[in-house]
Amino acid sequence: MFLKKTNNALDIVFNGIMDGAKVMVTIIAMFIGFISLINIFNKILANIVINDVQLSIQYLLGIVSAPIARLMGIPWGGSEYYRPGLLGTKLITNELVAYQEFAEVGPIYLPLL
Repeated sequence: MFLKKTNNALDIVFNGIMDGAKVMVTIIAMFIGFISLINIFNKILANIVINDVQLSIQYLLGIVSAPIARLMGIPWGGSEYYRPGLLGTKLITNELVAYQEFAEVGPIYLPLL
């Protein structure tokens, strides 16, 4: 292990803060890059239209995970309450991006609560 030479308690605190800031910046940069790659692939898949639906990575993952959604109590695809893209967004990115999309369609889901 590489230990840094420290002179006092404040030096230890400041070294910890700087190490944490480096990790945070790295995670944010990786997240932005990952979202950008997903966007690039979605732009490529958007040229493919099946049954009046533009394909995206999130939509495809939502279709694949539809049986899991059914087990969670979400009605099948014919219902207005099921959006495959929303579940796929949560699977491929994270909850933050999925909640942003959910905020747009949230009033549709409120009768289920």
